[in-house]
Amino acid sequence: MNWLGAFLTVVSSYICGIMLANGENERLCIIDSLLRLFTYMHRRISAERLPLYRIFVEFTDEYLEKNGFLERVRSSRHGLENVWQSAVKLLPTDMEVLDELVRFGESLGILPLDEQIKRIEVTCIFLNEKRAKISGALQQKRKSVKSVCLLMGIAIAIILL
Repeated sequence: MNWLGAFLTVVSSYICGIMLANGENERLCIIDSLLRLFTYMHRRISAERLPLYRIFVEFTDEYLEKNGFLERVRSSRHGLENVWQSAVKLLPTDMEVLDELVRFGESLGILPLDEQIKRIEVTCIFLNEKRAKISGALQQKRKSVKSVCLLMGIAIAIILL
């Protein structure tokens, strides 16, 4: 019976490690969703000259919808820079990405068309660099989290036996 308890302790610790490691994927998911948004914005502004509120209404992304980001951005046609600031705060991301998104939002809808397109391109470059950095470290970090949780489960099982 003790062995069964030890085995269940180790297995549950490993499953907990898997769940924690999958939480690390959320950071990458945020970056991917934002890249899709900025790419869509760039395409629609460049090709069709659509106003920003229509771009936000037509864009769909599962993560940004679920998070409430798109709902907040769609809530007003006027004062888009303020709405953007409040929507960005809903994203669980690091300060570097948050600062860049806030800077982008300060000029959202205010700049001339060519300047707005350049700001979108610069932000896309930043997000691509951030994505490369996160994805490079993500695999190793996920392995480390799972290993630590597994080792903690083994240690607890040994102590209990």
